Amino acid sequence: MPNAPFKRHRQSTGNGCALVVCDSRLEEHFQIHETIYAALGHFGLPYRVHDLASGDLDARTLEACAVVVIGQDNVGLGLTRNSQSVLLQAVSGGLGLVNFDYNLAQYDSSFAEAMGLSGRHASRSIDVGSADSIAVPAADHWLTWTQDEGQEHRLNMPVPAALAKANRRKARILAETDSGSPAVVSGRLGKGRIVQWLVSHRIWTLQVFGHAHGLDDLFWKGIVWAARKPFAMLCMPPFVRFRFDDCNGLYRNPKDMAFVDELARRGHKPNMCISMNALTDAGWRFLKHHYDNGTAEVAPHTWEGGVSLYYGTGGKAYSKTRFRDMIAQTAAMMRRRKIIPSKILSDHEHEYSSNVLPYLKQLGIEYKMNVMLPDEKWAGVHTDWKPAPYGSMSYALDYTPGPYPLFVVFNHYPAFDVARSYLSPKRFLLNRAGGYGGHMWDFLNGLTTRDNAKNDVKAMADRLVDHTRLGINSLFFGGSISHSHFTGALSVADWKAILDRYEKRTQRIEKINTGYDDIAEYARSKFHSRIAAAQRLEDGAMAVQLIGKAEVPLRLSVFNEREGVPERRYVTGEPFDGRLDIPVMP
Repeated sequence: MPNAPFKRHRQSTGNGCALVVCDSRLEEHFQIHETIYAALGHFGLPYRVHDLASGDLDARTLEACAVVVIGQDNVGLGLTRNSQSVLLQAVSGGLGLVNFDYNLAQYDSSFAEAMGLSGRHASRSIDVGSADSIAVPAADHWLTWTQDEGQEHRLNMPVPAALAKANRRKARILAETDSGSPAVVSGRLGKGRIVQWLVSHRIWTLQVFGHAHGLDDLFWKGIVWAARKPFAMLCMPPFVRFRFDDCNGLYRNPKDMAFVDELARRGHKPNMCISMNALTDAGWRFLKHHYDNGTAEVAPHTWEGGVSLYYGTGGKAYSKTRFRDMIAQTAAMMRRRKIIPSKILSDHEHEYSSNVLPYLKQLGIEYKMNVMLPDEKWAGVHTDWKPAPYGSMSYALDYTPGPYPLFVVFNHYPAFDVARSYLSPKRFLLNRAGGYGGHMWDFLNGLTTRDNAKNDVKAMADRLVDHTRLGINSLFFGGSISHSHFTGALSVADWKAILDRYEKRTQRIEKINTGYDDIAEYARSKFHSRIAAAQRLEDGAMAVQLIGKAEVPLRLSVFNEREGVPERRYVTGEPFDGRLDIPVMP
Protein backbone atom coordinates (compact mmCIF):
# COMPACT_ATOMS: atom_id res chain seq x y z
CA MET A 1 0.00 0.00 0.00
CA PRO A 2 1.93 3.02 -1.23
CA ASN A 3 0.46 5.59 1.15
CA ALA A 4 -1.24 3.54 3.85
CA PRO A 5 -1.17 5.24 7.27
CA PHE A 6 0.23 2.15 8.96
CA LYS A 7 3.21 2.20 6.61
CA ARG A 8 3.97 5.70 7.89
CA HIS A 9 3.12 4.80 11.51
CA ARG A 10 3.10 8.37 12.79
CA GLN A 11 3.04 8.90 16.55
CA SER A 12 2.02 12.01 18.48
CA THR A 13 2.91 13.69 21.76
CA GLY A 14 0.90 15.13 24.63
CA ASN A 15 -1.49 13.93 27.32
CA GLY A 16 -4.42 14.09 24.90
CA CYS A 17 -3.19 11.04 23.00
CA ALA A 18 -4.06 7.37 23.15
CA LEU A 19 -1.34 5.01 24.35
CA VAL A 20 -1.24 1.84 22.27
CA VAL A 21 0.15 -1.06 24.30
CA CYS A 22 1.65 -3.86 22.23
CA ASP A 23 4.27 -6.61 22.55
CA SER A 24 6.60 -7.04 19.59
CA ARG A 25 7.92 -10.29 21.08
CA LEU A 26 4.67 -12.00 20.12
CA GLU A 27 3.73 -13.20 16.65
CA GLU A 28 0.36 -11.44 16.94
CA HIS A 29 2.24 -8.16 16.68
CA PHE A 30 2.69 -8.69 12.94
CA GLN A 31 -1.01 -7.92 12.40
CA ILE A 32 -1.23 -4.76 14.50
CA HIS A 33 -0.29 -2.56 11.56
CA GLU A 34 -3.37 -3.62 9.61
CA THR A 35 -5.73 -4.01 12.54
CA ILE A 36 -4.92 -0.99 14.74
CA TYR A 37 -2.46 1.50 13.28
CA ALA A 38 -4.23 1.74 9.90
CA ALA A 39 -7.48 2.59 11.67
CA LEU A 40 -5.95 5.11 14.08
CA GLY A 41 -4.24 6.80 11.14
CA HIS A 42 -7.43 6.99 9.12
CA PHE A 43 -9.50 8.15 12.10
CA GLY A 44 -6.99 10.94 12.72
CA LEU A 45 -6.73 9.77 16.30
CA PRO A 46 -3.47 10.86 17.98
CA TYR A 47 -1.52 8.03 19.56
CA ARG A 48 1.88 6.83 20.64
CA VAL A 49 3.12 3.32 21.34
CA HIS A 50 4.38 1.49 24.42
CA ASP A 51 5.99 -1.81 23.49
CA LEU A 52 6.13 -4.19 26.46
CA ALA A 53 9.29 -5.63 24.96
CA SER A 54 11.00 -2.44 26.12
CA GLY A 55 9.61 -2.46 29.65
CA ASP A 56 6.59 -2.58 31.95
CA LEU A 57 3.89 0.03 32.27
CA ASP A 58 4.28 2.58 35.04
CA ALA A 59 2.06 5.22 36.62
CA ARG A 60 3.94 8.12 35.05
CA THR A 61 3.48 6.76 31.53
CA LEU A 62 -0.23 6.22 32.12
CA GLU A 63 -0.77 9.65 33.63
CA ALA A 64 0.55 11.20 30.42
CA CYS A 65 -2.19 9.84 28.14
CA ALA A 66 -5.98 10.04 27.74
CA VAL A 67 -6.76 6.39 27.07
CA VAL A 68 -4.89 3.10 26.83
CA VAL A 69 -5.56 0.88 23.81
CA ILE A 70 -4.34 -2.70 24.17
CA GLY A 71 -3.86 -3.42 20.51
CA GLN A 72 -3.21 -7.11 19.91
CA ASP A 73 -4.13 -10.58 21.05
CA ASN A 74 -2.33 -12.23 23.98
CA VAL A 75 -0.79 -9.06 25.41
CA GLY A 76 -1.60 -10.60 28.78
CA LEU A 77 1.36 -12.95 28.29
CA GLY A 78 3.77 -10.01 28.60
CA LEU A 79 1.76 -7.71 30.85
CA THR A 80 3.15 -8.42 34.29
CA ARG A 81 0.94 -8.59 37.36
CA ASN A 82 2.47 -5.31 38.52
CA SER A 83 1.70 -3.64 35.16
CA GLN A 84 -1.87 -4.88 35.33
CA SER A 85 -2.25 -3.51 38.85
CA VAL A 86 -0.80 -0.13 37.87
CA LEU A 87 -3.10 0.00 34.85
CA LEU A 88 -6.26 -0.78 36.83
CA GLN A 89 -5.31 1.81 39.45
CA ALA A 90 -4.89 4.41 36.70
CA VAL A 91 -8.28 3.50 35.21
CA SER A 92 -9.87 3.82 38.63
CA GLY A 93 -8.38 7.31 38.76
CA GLY A 94 -9.95 8.36 35.45
CA LEU A 95 -7.85 6.86 32.66
CA GLY A 96 -9.77 5.21 29.81
CA LEU A 97 -9.05 1.63 28.69
CA VAL A 98 -9.99 -0.10 25.43
CA ASN A 99 -8.78 -3.68 25.27
CA PHE A 100 -8.73 -5.48 21.91
CA ASP A 101 -7.12 -8.55 23.52
CA TYR A 102 -9.93 -11.07 23.91
CA ASN A 103 -7.86 -13.66 25.80
CA LEU A 104 -8.49 -12.64 29.40
CA ALA A 105 -7.32 -16.05 30.60
CA GLN A 106 -3.78 -14.67 30.17
CA TYR A 107 -4.47 -11.89 32.70
CA ASP A 108 -4.71 -11.90 36.46
CA SER A 109 -8.23 -12.77 37.63
CA SER A 110 -8.65 -9.26 39.04
CA PHE A 111 -8.53 -7.87 35.51
CA ALA A 112 -11.66 -9.69 34.35
CA GLU A 113 -13.36 -9.08 37.69
CA ALA A 114 -12.82 -5.33 37.32
CA MET A 115 -14.73 -5.52 34.03
CA GLY A 116 -17.56 -7.59 35.47
CA LEU A 117 -16.61 -10.67 33.43
CA SER A 118 -16.29 -14.32 34.38
CA GLY A 119 -16.36 -17.71 32.71
CA ARG A 120 -19.61 -19.25 31.51
CA HIS A 121 -19.06 -22.49 33.37
CA ALA A 122 -18.64 -23.59 36.98
CA SER A 123 -14.85 -23.23 36.92
CA ARG A 124 -15.37 -19.47 36.34
CA SER A 125 -12.30 -19.41 34.07
CA ILE A 126 -12.84 -17.64 30.76
CA ASP A 127 -12.31 -20.28 28.10
CA VAL A 128 -11.72 -19.67 24.40
CA GLY A 129 -14.25 -20.59 21.74
CA SER A 130 -14.97 -19.07 18.35
CA ALA A 131 -17.25 -16.56 16.65
CA ASP A 132 -18.76 -16.70 13.16
CA SER A 133 -20.70 -13.45 13.44
CA ILE A 134 -21.22 -10.39 15.62
CA ALA A 135 -24.54 -8.66 16.21
CA VAL A 136 -25.58 -5.50 18.04
CA PRO A 137 -28.71 -6.42 20.03
CA ALA A 138 -29.71 -2.86 20.96
CA ALA A 139 -28.81 0.63 19.72
CA ASP A 140 -29.16 2.18 23.16
CA HIS A 141 -25.58 3.15 24.05
CA TRP A 142 -23.43 5.94 22.60
CA LEU A 143 -21.19 3.33 20.96
CA THR A 144 -24.10 1.58 19.23
CA TRP A 145 -26.43 4.55 18.75
CA THR A 146 -26.09 4.66 14.94
CA GLN A 147 -25.97 0.90 14.38
CA ASP A 148 -28.81 -0.93 12.65
CA GLU A 149 -30.25 -2.62 15.72
CA GLY A 150 -30.13 -6.40 15.53
CA GLN A 151 -28.07 -6.54 12.34
CA GLU A 152 -25.77 -9.56 12.13
CA HIS A 153 -22.26 -8.94 10.81
CA ARG A 154 -21.08 -12.19 9.24
CA LEU A 155 -17.35 -12.89 9.35
CA ASN A 156 -15.53 -14.43 6.40
CA MET A 157 -14.16 -17.10 8.71
CA PRO A 158 -14.38 -17.93 12.43
CA VAL A 159 -12.11 -16.15 14.90
CA PRO A 160 -11.16 -16.96 18.49
CA ALA A 161 -13.54 -15.49 21.06
CA ALA A 162 -13.77 -15.50 24.84
CA LEU A 163 -16.60 -17.55 26.31
CA ALA A 164 -17.44 -15.01 28.97
CA LYS A 165 -20.43 -14.11 31.09
CA ALA A 166 -21.12 -10.49 31.99
CA ASN A 167 -22.27 -9.23 35.36
CA ARG A 168 -25.01 -6.85 34.20
CA ARG A 169 -24.45 -4.61 37.22
CA LYS A 170 -20.87 -3.93 36.11
CA ALA A 171 -20.79 -4.55 32.38
CA ARG A 172 -23.01 -3.40 29.52
CA ILE A 173 -23.18 -5.85 26.60
CA LEU A 174 -22.86 -3.87 23.37
CA ALA A 175 -22.42 -6.73 20.90
CA GLU A 176 -22.78 -10.51 20.96
CA THR A 177 -21.34 -13.44 19.04
CA ASP A 178 -23.45 -16.08 17.34
CA SER A 179 -22.94 -18.34 20.38
CA GLY A 180 -24.63 -15.77 22.61
CA SER A 181 -21.42 -14.72 24.36
CA PRO A 182 -20.60 -11.03 24.76
CA ALA A 183 -18.44 -9.73 21.91
CA VAL A 184 -18.01 -6.16 23.22
CA VAL A 185 -18.78 -4.85 26.70
CA SER A 186 -18.41 -1.48 28.37
CA GLY A 187 -18.19 -0.58 32.01
CA ARG A 188 -16.79 1.72 34.64
CA LEU A 189 -14.07 1.26 37.21
CA GLY A 190 -13.94 4.08 39.71
CA LYS A 191 -13.66 7.28 37.69
CA GLY A 192 -12.53 5.48 34.54
CA ARG A 193 -14.25 3.74 31.66
CA ILE A 194 -13.45 0.42 30.01
CA VAL A 195 -14.39 -1.12 26.66
CA GLN A 196 -13.46 -4.78 26.33
CA TRP A 197 -13.50 -6.67 23.02
CA LEU A 198 -13.98 -10.40 23.49
CA VAL A 199 -13.23 -11.47 19.92
CA SER A 200 -9.77 -11.64 18.37
CA HIS A 201 -8.28 -8.50 16.88
CA ARG A 202 -7.99 -10.55 13.68
CA ILE A 203 -11.52 -9.42 12.82
CA TRP A 204 -9.95 -6.16 11.62
CA THR A 205 -8.07 -7.95 8.84
CA LEU A 206 -9.74 -8.01 5.43
CA GLN A 207 -9.24 -11.76 5.39
CA VAL A 208 -11.62 -12.16 8.34
CA PHE A 209 -13.87 -9.07 8.22
CA GLY A 210 -11.97 -5.82 7.98
CA HIS A 211 -12.38 -2.14 8.63
CA ALA A 212 -15.20 -0.21 6.93
CA HIS A 213 -17.40 -3.29 6.95
CA GLY A 214 -19.83 -2.37 9.71
CA LEU A 215 -18.17 -2.32 13.15
CA ASP A 216 -15.75 0.61 12.96
CA ASP A 217 -18.05 2.89 14.93
CA LEU A 218 -17.71 0.59 17.95
CA PHE A 219 -13.92 0.79 17.47
CA TRP A 220 -13.45 4.56 17.35
CA LYS A 221 -16.39 5.50 19.53
CA GLY A 222 -15.11 3.11 22.18
CA ILE A 223 -11.84 5.03 22.34
CA VAL A 224 -13.60 8.41 22.42
CA TRP A 225 -16.10 7.27 25.05
CA ALA A 226 -13.39 5.91 27.34
CA ALA A 227 -10.85 8.71 26.91
CA ARG A 228 -10.31 11.57 29.31
CA LYS A 229 -11.94 14.71 27.97
CA PRO A 230 -11.55 16.91 26.12
CA PHE A 231 -10.36 14.58 23.37
CA ALA A 232 -9.57 15.63 19.80
CA MET A 233 -9.48 13.76 16.49
CA LEU A 234 -8.76 14.87 12.93
CA CYS A 235 -11.30 12.59 11.27
CA MET A 236 -13.50 13.00 8.22
CA PRO A 237 -16.62 14.98 9.14
CA PRO A 238 -19.90 13.16 8.38
CA PHE A 239 -20.17 14.36 4.80
CA VAL A 240 -22.87 13.01 2.46
CA ARG A 241 -22.93 13.29 -1.32
CA PHE A 242 -24.90 11.99 -4.30
CA ARG A 243 -23.46 11.18 -7.73
CA PHE A 244 -25.48 10.46 -10.89
CA ASP A 245 -23.87 9.12 -14.07
CA ASP A 246 -25.43 9.65 -17.49
CA CYS A 247 -23.91 6.77 -19.43
CA ASN A 248 -26.49 6.72 -22.23
CA GLY A 249 -27.30 10.35 -22.93
CA LEU A 250 -30.61 10.30 -21.05
CA TYR A 251 -30.16 13.60 -19.19
CA ARG A 252 -31.30 15.98 -21.92
CA ASN A 253 -33.74 18.51 -20.52
CA PRO A 254 -34.97 19.77 -17.13
CA LYS A 255 -37.69 17.13 -16.96
CA ASP A 256 -35.07 14.36 -17.09
CA MET A 257 -33.30 15.94 -14.11
CA ALA A 258 -36.30 17.18 -12.12
CA PHE A 259 -35.15 15.15 -9.11
CA VAL A 260 -32.23 17.59 -8.71
CA ASP A 261 -34.74 20.25 -7.65
CA GLU A 262 -35.99 17.96 -4.88
CA LEU A 263 -32.45 17.14 -3.76
CA ALA A 264 -31.60 20.84 -3.71
CA ARG A 265 -34.70 21.61 -1.65
CA ARG A 266 -33.34 19.22 0.99
CA GLY A 267 -29.85 20.72 1.01
CA HIS A 268 -28.01 18.28 -1.25
CA LYS A 269 -25.43 19.11 -3.91
CA PRO A 270 -25.33 16.18 -6.34
CA ASN A 271 -22.41 15.54 -8.68
CA MET A 272 -24.11 15.37 -12.10
CA CYS A 273 -21.98 13.33 -14.50
CA ILE A 274 -23.23 14.34 -17.93
CA SER A 275 -23.13 13.20 -21.53
CA MET A 276 -21.63 16.23 -23.25
CA ASN A 277 -23.58 16.15 -26.50
CA ALA A 278 -26.91 14.92 -25.14
CA LEU A 279 -27.96 18.05 -23.25
CA THR A 280 -30.32 20.52 -24.87
CA ASP A 281 -29.93 24.25 -24.29
CA ALA A 282 -32.68 23.99 -21.70
CA GLY A 283 -30.81 21.15 -20.01
CA TRP A 284 -27.63 23.20 -19.88
CA ARG A 285 -29.52 26.17 -18.43
CA PHE A 286 -31.04 23.92 -15.78
CA LEU A 287 -27.60 22.68 -14.71
CA LYS A 288 -26.17 26.20 -14.84
CA HIS A 289 -28.95 27.38 -12.50
CA HIS A 290 -28.08 24.70 -9.94
CA TYR A 291 -24.35 25.22 -10.42
CA ASP A 292 -24.71 28.96 -9.73
CA ASN A 293 -26.84 28.25 -6.66
CA GLY A 294 -24.34 25.76 -5.26
CA THR A 295 -26.84 22.90 -5.55
CA ALA A 296 -25.05 20.82 -8.19
CA GLU A 297 -21.61 19.99 -9.53
CA VAL A 298 -21.17 19.13 -13.21
CA ALA A 299 -18.73 16.48 -14.40
CA PRO A 300 -18.14 15.45 -18.03
CA HIS A 301 -18.84 11.70 -18.17
CA THR A 302 -19.42 10.56 -21.76
CA TRP A 303 -18.99 12.27 -25.11
CA GLU A 304 -22.42 11.15 -26.22
CA GLY A 305 -24.70 8.31 -25.19
CA GLY A 306 -22.57 5.20 -24.65
CA VAL A 307 -19.46 6.83 -26.15
CA SER A 308 -16.47 7.09 -23.83
CA LEU A 309 -14.79 10.40 -23.22
CA TYR A 310 -11.74 9.08 -21.39
CA TYR A 311 -11.03 5.65 -22.90
CA GLY A 312 -12.01 4.76 -26.46
CA THR A 313 -14.36 2.65 -28.52
CA GLY A 314 -14.58 -0.96 -29.60
CA GLY A 315 -12.24 -1.97 -26.80
CA LYS A 316 -9.41 0.20 -28.15
CA ALA A 317 -8.16 3.45 -26.67
CA TYR A 318 -8.28 6.69 -28.60
CA SER A 319 -5.02 8.16 -29.85
CA LYS A 320 -3.35 10.99 -27.96
CA THR A 321 -4.33 13.33 -30.78
CA ARG A 322 -8.00 12.43 -30.48
CA PHE A 323 -7.88 12.79 -26.71
CA ARG A 324 -6.27 16.20 -27.06
CA ASP A 325 -9.05 17.34 -29.38
CA MET A 326 -11.93 15.80 -27.37
CA ILE A 327 -10.73 17.20 -24.06
CA ALA A 328 -10.15 20.62 -25.62
CA GLN A 329 -13.68 20.59 -27.04
CA THR A 330 -15.09 19.48 -23.69
CA ALA A 331 -13.26 22.27 -21.86
CA ALA A 332 -14.52 24.80 -24.43
CA MET A 333 -18.12 23.59 -24.03
CA MET A 334 -17.90 24.01 -20.26
CA ARG A 335 -16.39 27.48 -20.61
CA ARG A 336 -19.14 28.47 -23.02
CA ARG A 337 -21.71 27.48 -20.42
CA LYS A 338 -19.68 29.27 -17.71
CA ILE A 339 -19.47 26.11 -15.60
CA ILE A 340 -16.20 25.01 -14.00
CA PRO A 341 -16.21 21.21 -14.29
CA SER A 342 -15.95 18.94 -11.30
CA LYS A 343 -12.38 18.13 -10.35
CA ILE A 344 -13.22 14.43 -10.12
CA LEU A 345 -12.59 12.12 -13.07
CA SER A 346 -15.95 10.55 -13.88
CA ASP A 347 -14.92 7.80 -16.29
CA HIS A 348 -17.68 5.80 -17.99
CA GLU A 349 -17.56 2.10 -17.00
CA HIS A 350 -14.54 2.99 -14.83
CA GLU A 351 -12.37 3.00 -17.95
CA TYR A 352 -9.73 5.59 -18.76
CA SER A 353 -6.64 5.46 -20.93
CA SER A 354 -3.14 6.44 -19.93
CA ASN A 355 -3.20 8.49 -23.15
CA VAL A 356 -5.74 10.90 -21.68
CA LEU A 357 -3.87 11.60 -18.45
CA PRO A 358 -1.68 14.47 -19.74
CA TYR A 359 -4.81 16.35 -20.88
CA LEU A 360 -6.94 16.07 -17.74
CA LYS A 361 -5.44 19.23 -16.27
CA GLN A 362 -7.30 21.18 -18.98
CA LEU A 363 -10.49 20.19 -17.16
CA GLY A 364 -8.94 20.79 -13.73
CA ILE A 365 -9.24 17.10 -12.83
CA GLU A 366 -7.22 16.08 -9.75
CA TYR A 367 -9.35 13.33 -8.18
CA LYS A 368 -10.92 10.02 -9.12
CA MET A 369 -14.27 8.50 -8.17
CA ASN A 370 -13.17 4.86 -8.41
CA VAL A 371 -10.12 2.67 -7.80
CA MET A 372 -9.50 1.30 -11.30
CA LEU A 373 -6.15 1.97 -12.96
CA PRO A 374 -5.42 3.33 -16.46
CA ASP A 375 -5.97 1.04 -19.46
CA GLU A 376 -8.10 -1.46 -17.53
CA LYS A 377 -11.39 -2.44 -19.17
CA TRP A 378 -14.50 -3.16 -17.13
CA ALA A 379 -14.75 -6.72 -18.42
CA GLY A 380 -10.99 -7.27 -18.29
CA VAL A 381 -8.46 -8.12 -15.60
CA HIS A 382 -8.03 -5.51 -12.86
CA THR A 383 -5.20 -4.80 -10.42
CA ASP A 384 -5.77 -4.79 -6.68
CA TRP A 385 -3.27 -2.09 -5.77
CA LYS A 386 -4.12 -2.14 -2.05
CA PRO A 387 -5.02 1.53 -1.61
CA ALA A 388 -4.89 3.26 1.74
CA PRO A 389 -6.05 3.22 4.39
CA TYR A 390 -6.93 -0.49 4.59
CA GLY A 391 -5.89 -2.07 1.30
CA SER A 392 -9.58 -2.29 0.44
CA MET A 393 -10.88 -1.83 -3.10
CA SER A 394 -14.21 -0.68 -1.67
CA TYR A 395 -13.33 2.23 0.64
CA ALA A 396 -10.19 4.13 -0.32
CA LEU A 397 -8.46 7.49 0.08
CA ASP A 398 -5.13 7.31 -1.75
CA TYR A 399 -3.16 8.30 -4.85
CA THR A 400 -3.19 6.06 -7.89
CA PRO A 401 0.31 4.80 -8.73
CA GLY A 402 2.02 6.07 -11.86
CA PRO A 403 3.34 9.28 -13.43
CA TYR A 404 -0.03 11.10 -13.33
CA PRO A 405 -1.42 10.27 -9.89
CA LEU A 406 -5.03 11.11 -9.10
CA PHE A 407 -6.34 11.16 -5.54
CA VAL A 408 -8.99 8.45 -5.20
CA VAL A 409 -12.03 9.32 -3.05
CA PHE A 410 -14.12 6.17 -3.02
CA ASN A 411 -16.95 4.74 -0.92
CA HIS A 412 -18.45 1.77 -2.73
CA TYR A 413 -20.53 -0.32 -0.38
CA PRO A 414 -18.19 -3.19 0.67
CA ALA A 415 -20.87 -5.84 0.21
CA PHE A 416 -19.88 -5.39 -3.44
CA ASP A 417 -16.71 -7.29 -2.51
CA VAL A 418 -18.62 -10.37 -3.68
CA ALA A 419 -18.58 -9.01 -7.24
CA ARG A 420 -14.80 -9.35 -7.44
CA SER A 421 -13.49 -12.76 -8.48
CA TYR A 422 -9.77 -13.05 -7.76
CA LEU A 423 -7.39 -14.74 -10.17
CA SER A 424 -4.45 -14.09 -7.84
CA PRO A 425 -3.88 -11.89 -4.77
CA LYS A 426 -3.37 -8.86 -7.03
CA ARG A 427 -5.61 -9.64 -10.03
CA PHE A 428 -9.39 -9.91 -10.26
CA LEU A 429 -12.42 -9.84 -12.56
CA LEU A 430 -15.60 -7.84 -11.96
CA ASN A 431 -19.20 -8.94 -12.23
CA ARG A 432 -20.55 -7.11 -15.29
CA ALA A 433 -23.90 -6.22 -13.72
CA GLY A 434 -22.47 -4.18 -10.84
CA GLY A 435 -23.18 -6.65 -8.07
CA TYR A 436 -25.58 -9.38 -7.10
CA GLY A 437 -29.02 -9.14 -5.52
CA GLY A 438 -28.99 -6.48 -2.83
CA HIS A 439 -25.23 -6.08 -3.00
CA MET A 440 -25.10 -3.15 -5.41
CA TRP A 441 -23.12 0.05 -5.24
CA ASP A 442 -25.97 1.82 -7.09
CA PHE A 443 -28.83 2.41 -4.65
CA LEU A 444 -31.48 2.14 -7.41
CA ASN A 445 -30.06 -0.79 -9.39
CA GLY A 446 -32.52 -3.69 -9.59
CA LEU A 447 -35.28 -1.81 -7.77
CA THR A 448 -36.94 0.23 -10.56
CA THR A 449 -39.47 -0.61 -13.25
CA ARG A 450 -36.57 -1.48 -15.53
CA ASP A 451 -36.48 -4.78 -13.63
CA ASN A 452 -39.76 -4.94 -11.70
CA ALA A 453 -43.46 -4.30 -12.09
CA LYS A 454 -43.18 -1.22 -9.87
CA ASN A 455 -40.57 0.94 -8.19
CA ASP A 456 -39.60 -0.38 -4.77
CA VAL A 457 -39.06 2.99 -3.10
CA LYS A 458 -38.81 1.46 0.36
CA ALA A 459 -35.90 -0.77 -0.69
CA MET A 460 -34.26 2.17 -2.48
CA ALA A 461 -34.40 4.29 0.66
CA ASP A 462 -33.16 1.43 2.82
CA ARG A 463 -30.18 0.80 0.54
CA LEU A 464 -29.35 4.51 0.65
CA VAL A 465 -29.58 4.36 4.45
CA ASP A 466 -27.21 1.38 4.55
CA HIS A 467 -24.67 3.11 2.30
CA THR A 468 -24.78 6.31 4.34
CA ARG A 469 -24.68 4.57 7.71
CA LEU A 470 -21.63 2.51 6.79
CA GLY A 471 -19.72 5.39 5.22
CA ILE A 472 -20.24 7.76 8.14
CA ASN A 473 -19.83 5.16 10.88
CA SER A 474 -16.52 4.16 9.26
CA LEU A 475 -15.41 7.83 9.14
CA PHE A 476 -15.33 7.98 5.34
CA PHE A 477 -18.40 9.69 3.85
CA GLY A 478 -22.01 8.81 3.17
CA GLY A 479 -24.41 8.95 0.27
CA SER A 480 -24.58 6.79 -2.82
CA ILE A 481 -24.60 6.83 -6.60
CA SER A 482 -27.01 5.98 -9.40
CA HIS A 483 -27.42 6.26 -13.15
CA SER A 484 -29.71 8.03 -15.59
CA HIS A 485 -31.20 4.73 -16.82
CA PHE A 486 -32.50 4.18 -13.26
CA THR A 487 -33.42 7.73 -12.24
CA GLY A 488 -35.54 8.01 -15.39
CA ALA A 489 -37.95 5.45 -13.94
CA LEU A 490 -38.71 7.59 -10.87
CA SER A 491 -41.22 10.39 -10.48
CA VAL A 492 -40.66 13.38 -8.23
CA ALA A 493 -43.20 11.80 -5.88
CA ASP A 494 -41.00 8.68 -5.76
CA TRP A 495 -38.02 10.82 -4.87
CA LYS A 496 -39.93 12.53 -2.08
CA ALA A 497 -40.92 9.16 -0.65
CA ILE A 498 -37.34 7.86 -0.88
CA LEU A 499 -35.83 10.91 0.79
CA ASP A 500 -38.53 11.10 3.46
CA ARG A 501 -37.84 7.51 4.52
CA TYR A 502 -34.07 8.00 4.26
CA GLU A 503 -34.15 11.10 6.46
CA LYS A 504 -36.38 9.43 9.02
CA ARG A 505 -34.16 6.35 9.23
CA THR A 506 -30.96 8.41 9.54
CA GLN A 507 -32.17 10.85 12.20
CA ARG A 508 -29.61 9.52 14.68
CA ILE A 509 -26.73 10.00 12.25
CA GLU A 510 -25.08 13.40 12.03
CA LYS A 511 -24.92 14.32 8.33
CA ILE A 512 -23.42 17.25 6.43
CA ASN A 513 -24.76 17.37 2.87
CA THR A 514 -22.16 18.68 0.43
CA GLY A 515 -20.60 18.20 -2.99
CA TYR A 516 -18.24 15.47 -4.10
CA ASP A 517 -15.55 18.03 -4.97
CA ASP A 518 -15.81 19.46 -1.47
CA ILE A 519 -15.32 16.00 0.02
CA ALA A 520 -12.38 15.23 -2.28
CA GLU A 521 -10.58 18.46 -1.44
CA TYR A 522 -11.14 17.90 2.26
CA ALA A 523 -10.05 14.25 2.16
CA ARG A 524 -6.81 15.07 0.38
CA SER A 525 -5.94 17.80 2.86
CA LYS A 526 -6.74 15.46 5.74
CA PHE A 527 -4.61 12.76 4.09
CA HIS A 528 -1.60 15.08 4.16
CA SER A 529 -2.18 16.36 7.72
CA ARG A 530 -2.19 14.90 11.20
CA ILE A 531 -2.27 15.79 14.88
CA ALA A 532 1.35 15.97 15.98
CA ALA A 533 0.56 17.02 19.55
CA ALA A 534 -2.55 17.17 21.72
CA GLN A 535 -2.32 18.58 25.23
CA ARG A 536 -5.18 18.82 27.73
CA LEU A 537 -4.82 21.92 29.90
CA GLU A 538 -5.94 22.41 33.49
CA ASP A 539 -8.82 24.74 32.66
CA GLY A 540 -10.49 22.27 30.28
CA ALA A 541 -8.92 23.78 27.20
CA MET A 542 -6.61 22.01 24.75
CA ALA A 543 -3.58 22.91 22.68
CA VAL A 544 -3.53 20.95 19.42
CA GLN A 545 -0.78 21.09 16.83
CA LEU A 546 -1.26 19.93 13.25
CA ILE A 547 1.56 19.26 10.82
CA GLY A 548 1.48 18.60 7.10
CA LYS A 549 -0.37 20.53 4.43
CA ALA A 550 -4.04 21.47 4.13
CA GLU A 551 -5.36 23.39 1.14
CA VAL A 552 -8.80 23.80 2.72
CA PRO A 553 -9.84 24.49 6.33
CA LEU A 554 -9.86 21.32 8.41
CA ARG A 555 -12.38 20.67 11.18
CA LEU A 556 -10.97 19.29 14.40
CA SER A 557 -13.51 17.04 16.13
CA VAL A 558 -13.38 17.88 19.84
CA PHE A 559 -15.32 15.68 22.26
CA ASN A 560 -16.45 16.72 25.72
CA GLU A 561 -18.93 15.16 28.12
CA ARG A 562 -22.54 16.22 28.46
CA GLU A 563 -24.54 14.30 31.03
CA GLY A 564 -22.12 11.40 30.74
CA VAL A 565 -22.29 11.18 26.95
CA PRO A 566 -19.58 12.38 24.53
CA GLU A 567 -20.60 15.43 22.54
CA ARG A 568 -18.74 16.66 19.47
CA ARG A 569 -18.05 20.19 18.39
CA TYR A 570 -15.88 21.36 15.52
CA VAL A 571 -12.93 23.70 15.80
CA THR A 572 -11.80 24.86 12.37
CA GLY A 573 -8.19 25.47 11.42
CA GLU A 574 -7.12 27.57 8.47
CA PRO A 575 -5.24 26.12 5.47
CA PHE A 576 -1.57 25.68 6.27
CA ASP A 577 1.70 24.28 4.99
CA GLY A 578 4.05 23.01 7.67
CA ARG A 579 2.51 23.54 11.10
CA LEU A 580 -0.69 24.92 12.58
CA ASP A 581 -1.39 25.49 16.28
CA ILE A 582 -5.09 25.31 17.16
CA PRO A 583 -6.20 26.57 20.58
CA VAL A 584 -9.31 24.76 21.80
CA MET A 585 -11.26 26.76 24.34
CA PRO A 586 -13.30 25.03 27.11
